[in-house]
Amino acid sequence: MNHIQETTNVEAWNHISSKKNPADLVSRGVDANILRNLSLWWNGPNWLQLEETSWPKCEDIADISEEKKAVNHTPIVSLLTRTIQEEVFTKFSSWNKLQRVVACCLRFFHNCRHKNSHVQGTLSPSELNEATLVCVKRAQTDSFMKEKADLLEKGSL
Repeated sequence: MNHIQETTNVEAWNHISSKKNPADLVSRGVDANILRNLSLWWNGPNWLQLEETSWPKCEDIADISEEKKAVNHTPIVSLLTRTIQEEVFTKFSSWNKLQRVVACCLRFFHNCRHKNSHVQGTLSPSELNEATLVCVKRAQTDSFMKEKADLLEKGSL
């Protein structure tokens, strides 16, 4: 990324938001049957068919870079908690499976961040406890969204 920033002019850059980026459809889990008939997937955003001079301008490319840097510093458990969707909770037939899958994800993130201290082997009790906390926090957020927002905003219910 630094090489690109140092060797190009920021005014020549373009940005496409995630909502209009066909490459992001797959990472958001769009079903292949839906992709088959999705114009965005096959043609890109509508403005891409226009002359380049008519493409939308992104005045805040620098802000986008800063936003991405901020995401990289977000605690990994918080990222995982935000990315676990409702379907994950209904996808597994038992608590044990859900807990172990989340623990494996947490271990994967740990191993990515700490390349010199990879954790391997059987999941430890502390890893399972951490997975339990992530699942409980997610369930609480899903079930008590309004109450959580009130607490964050007003400090009380």
